[in-house]
Amino acid sequence: MFLERNDDALSLLSSILDAFSRMAGEDDPQTMYLQELMVECQKNLGDSQGALTQASALLRRRTKVQGSQHPDVLSGRHLLAQCMVDNGDAKGALEEINAFLPKSIEVQGGTHHSVLSSRYLLAQCLRETGDLKGALNELESLAVTQSKVIGERHPHTVLTRNFKALCHHLDNDFKASEAEFEAIIPIAEDVLGANSTEVLLCRYYLAQCRLNLGNAELALSEIDSLLPRLIETEGSLHTNVLGARLLRALCLEALGQREEAGRELNGLQEGFDAASLPPTHSNRTSLQALRDRLSAPPSPQAPPDV
Repeated sequence: MFLERNDDALSLLSSILDAFSRMAGEDDPQTMYLQELMVECQKNLGDSQGALTQASALLRRRTKVQGSQHPDVLSGRHLLAQCMVDNGDAKGALEEINAFLPKSIEVQGGTHHSVLSSRYLLAQCLRETGDLKGALNELESLAVTQSKVIGERHPHTVLTRNFKALCHHLDNDFKASEAEFEAIIPIAEDVLGANSTEVLLCRYYLAQCRLNLGNAELALSEIDSLLPRLIETEGSLHTNVLGARLLRALCLEALGQREEAGRELNGLQEGFDAASLPPTHSNRTSLQALRDRLSAPPSPQAPPDV
């Protein structure tokens, strides 16, 4: 949709909205729909606070005009929760979703696309508020429903399974994460594209899983296959590329290739500085820890058994 690509869309949409408001009034359904598009446009252009303000005002007007159970009002509450997440208020968004989702299921049915979208957002909020088990439970159930309703190869189903694999990873269940990534990546490559950001990040986390499970050689093979695509797609100084190079260095260290691991670190510190990563970011701490280990004398090898 052009609104997602054109920086002039907000001004254009504002003019159209003003015209509709004068002709039909602010309470007209078409006017309120255009206001919803305005919120979406603000979100896409990075104005998260402006989007939140407009979403709140729109929801109040819709509730007054259409009633609390109208599908457009329920959709507006979903949009408000999205805006809250964008503003870093996952806890508030979680409360909002828990308040409207049961009513949305009652009014629209458990397989309605809006309900499925709200359930995905619920899983996001659970993850961001630290409830990984809750997020995994929601994603497991959601993926089953999506597979039945829209099919296992639908992009939304694929993204849900990707997210589920990531949550397993964040929960340190690397075996489950590896299995889920191995199952979904071939489908994701076909559906989303082999060079899509989602697929590239899946492959990055798959390599991480393999390293954490002690298979550094397989992890290195995955990273060596991934890096050229990642550089082509994101650029050599993108934080995703720098993170993949750091992971490659960790694989090399695990395989005993200390000199090559050290060479892989060249430029990473400067890249992280340019990306303004905070000092406590995991990539920075991992980089420093790896540098410390590589600068220390190698551990003496135990004599072979005889």
